[in-house]
Amino acid sequence: MSKYLTIPLSMCLLIVVTFGTISAQESKSAKDLSVYLPDVDGLVPDGPLQKADDLEGLFARINGGAEQYVRYGFSKALFQAYKTAGSRSLELEIFQMKNSKAAHQIYTLMAGQGNRKLDMGHEAVLGEYYLIFRKVRFYVTITGSDSEEKTRDELIAVARAVEKKIRVHGQ
Repeated sequence: MSKYLTIPLSMCLLIVVTFGTISAQESKSAKDLSVYLPDVDGLVPDGPLQKADDLEGLFARINGGAEQYVRYGFSKALFQAYKTAGSRSLELEIFQMKNSKAAHQIYTLMAGQGNRKLDMGHEAVLGEYYLIFRKVRFYVTITGSDSEEKTRDELIAVARAVEKKIRVHGQ
């Protein structure tokens, strides 16, 4: 009889360990958005990582546009400037909104018309010199220093690296 219980008990243990790991990752991400920073060859931080863990931090970072994020349910954000291998500049912004509906609302507001849609996250567009996407409760923008094709390729690479790190838990 005990050999018949070994497999179900092993499966239960595997499930408990898996959910414990996911829960720990989700808990860490809830505290520190830096877990979503991209790992891309040739991408080097250019200046310190900036965080907005509250409304004061958000207004200090984006004074003119913070109201929109607050209106739709801002939770926290981080901002990181980068230099690429081609000496281009990129600016990454990751916003954690209160829920996926809030992320959808801010994405819809910012996406604009006429941009090229990408198959990334739940929704994504590539503009002339920027890329935005949303996934679950995250809204992400990556802005390039110019509109060259190489810059757009780098925007896509960075966005895909961030998207892979955003895990969809329980959906």
